[in-house]
Amino acid sequence: MSDEGVMRVLEEGAFERYVDSDGQRCPFCECEEEHSGVIEPRPGRILYQMECAQCGGEWCDVYVFAGINALGEGLEKVFPDSE
Repeated sequence: MSDEGVMRVLEEGAFERYVDSDGQRCPFCECEEEHSGVIEPRPGRILYQMECAQCGGEWCDVYVFAGINALGEGLEKVFPDSE
């Protein structure tokens, strides 16, 4: 990446557009190319460090532990907000 060490700033509305795209578009250039990433588990959350292959933008998706669904025959949902 040519701009290594330079922090890029998201344009106004970029976060909302990224969430609306279900994380499928780069929040910097909005391309739909596959993005590479590194998963970093932490207590109660997972950080997914991402990099856009097209523009080199870097960001981190944050996944927060919200509950569980039990798996197996005859088991019901054990967290009311899970799908």
